[in-house]
Amino acid sequence: MSLGSALQAGVSGLLAQATRLATISDNLANSSVVGFKRSDVDFTSLFVGTGGGSSFAASGTIPNVRTDISLNGTITTSSGSTDLAIAGRGMFVVTSDVAGTGANEFALTRAGQFSPDANGFLRNSAGFVLQALPLIPMAALPQGFPAAIHSAACSRSISMRSIISAPPQPNWACRAICRRN
Repeated sequence: MSLGSALQAGVSGLLAQATRLATISDNLANSSVVGFKRSDVDFTSLFVGTGGGSSFAASGTIPNVRTDISLNGTITTSSGSTDLAIAGRGMFVVTSDVAGTGANEFALTRAGQFSPDANGFLRNSAGFVLQALPLIPMAALPQGFPAAIHSAACSRSISMRSIISAPPQPNWACRAICRRN
């Protein structure tokens, strides 16, 4: 092992740690940015073979920075009535072409801060327009489809009637009433 290879191993370790510190500072600086995904650093050891001799060659390390874009960020409440959030897998499709000029530039984003423009399109802070399916008129909804979604309300009792399959009696029915005083 030469003095140069020993120094190179130390320098590669210092550079790898500098990359790790830069990644941590980037994560901290962007922690409040909507849709930001943190990065992680893994280290991989470098190995330099010596050709089968008895001498030793110093290797070093190399940093591998990775960002997992499929991770969910924290979903927070907002005052915007048009703000959206995706819990789980998925992304919003946005485009820069609204007028139909053919210059479609589609992009994917997890940031859901949208606001309506003068034409009624929902735009994000970068000016991209949210792509969505057309709204189905109420007259075209299938029979039995709820016309309105109501907010949740606290209840104090539950009434349930179901059929429970059991080996001795396959169609046994039960009624359970739970009350909270």
